[in-house]
Formats: sequence, C-alpha cells, structure tokens
Amino acid sequence: MFFMQDHHGFSPSHHAPGHRYRSWDGRDDCQYRDHHDGRGPKFHHDKVEIGHVSGRATADWWEWVLSYPEAENPQLDTTGELADLGDFGRTFFVAGTFSGDVERSFSVDYGQTLVIPLINVVSFATEPDDTAASLREDAAEFIDAVEDLTLIIDGKVYSDEKLFDFRTKSTVFDAIVPEGGVLPAGTYDPVVSDGYWIKVKGLSPGENTIEFGGSLTDDEGNTFEVNITDNVTVVADRHWSDWS
Repeated sequence: MFFMQDHHGFSPSHHAPGHRYRSWDGRDDCQYRDHHDGRGPKFHHDKVEIGHVSGRATADWWEWVLSYPEAENPQLDTTGELADLGDFGRTFFVAGTFSGDVERSFSVDYGQTLVIPLINVVSFATEPDDTAASLREDAAEFIDAVEDLTLIIDGKVYSDEKLFDFRTKSTVFDAIVPEGGVLPAGTYDPVVSDGYWIKVKGLSPGENTIEFGGSLTDDEGNTFEVNITDNVTVVADRHWSDWS
C-alpha cells in the first residue's frame, strides 16, 4: 500500500508516545546530525550547496511525519505555522504535501541544513505476505513514473538533468502512528520509501524562497503532482556554524 507525501511537521518536544527518534549518526537522541557520507551527487551555486540525502535520513523523515495526528501534522499545514516541528538543531526537516499546491512561510537558523522531499512515496505492509523486498518493488514502480522535478532557490532554477541524480531509497524502518493520525493507529513494520530528495546548505541571512516539487502519471493515467513554495527567513543571530 502507498501513502504519498503531503503536509505537516514535528519537534523533539512533540514525540508520539513510546516512539523513538534517531539521530543520523545512529545515536538514540533528538539531535539530528548532518554528516554527508560522500555518496551521491552534490553541487554548488554561489554559497548554496545542494546535496544527497541518505536513506537513513529519509526513513527518519517519514517516521517523523507519520508520528503526528492530522490536527498537528506539518504535512497538512497550509501556512508554515507547524514548520518548526521539523527543527532538529543542525538539521531542519521541511514538510512536503500529500499532493497539490501549498505555500508556507517560516524561519530557520543560519547554518542549518534543510532536508527537502521533492516527490516521494512510502510503502508499508498491509498483507501477511508483504516483505521489504516486495514493498521496495511497489515503491520503485511508482517513482519510476516521475516525469519532472522542480527546484528553484531564490530564482536559480536547477535542471531536471541534475535533479534526477538525487533519488534515494530509504533504509527499512518501522513507523508508529498515533490515534487520529494520517493512517489507522498502530505500528507498521516493515516500511520503505523511495523518491527524490535534496538537502540545502548555505542560504543567506534574510528572506529566501524555495520552490520544489514534481509530477508523475501512473499506469491508469492518474496524475500526482506536488508544487510547494516556502518563504524561508534565515535568522542570522541564531546559527549553527558546525555543519561538517
């Protein structure tokens, strides 16, 4: 079964009961760390660096999104009011949308790395014979149909030719969904994700605009499209200088 990206957010102080949030370096705490492992593409424009997002980080992002009830979910946020739920210190998880257009406004600290889902899908077990391998195949079939990707940062347009290098398959993970969540409450295991992700470093202090998304048409002719505009204020007097 599939569950497409949409809208919502989270913060370390809003854990779902009994859930765990892993840091990217494997520690069981809430301080996400942004260590690029040397794999995958990255490129620069002025001071902005666009980089690869690890499979572990995309799993963490989905655990984060699925941990919130609908009323507090950043994926469903239409203004940016819940965006700070994605603030993990050095790393800031940016919410997507389950489909359609949305515009949000929020602030981040200078030096934070933004993790952005251009377009993705999550696939989770609903039948006894579902396996991580079969779920990966289903998710890959969906993402294989992506026709175009969009990333525009402060007027700079990044081409499809570059963005199609940023596909990431998640590690296998489990997700705990609370009552009132975007799925029926319970623990889902296994879960996998596939899609296109980028991380952004080096936004200038002050006002920035990031537009991102993508589209695809499935075998039945149904179109799935994501178009997001984030008006991001980078606050210079709050900063993370140790990116590594």
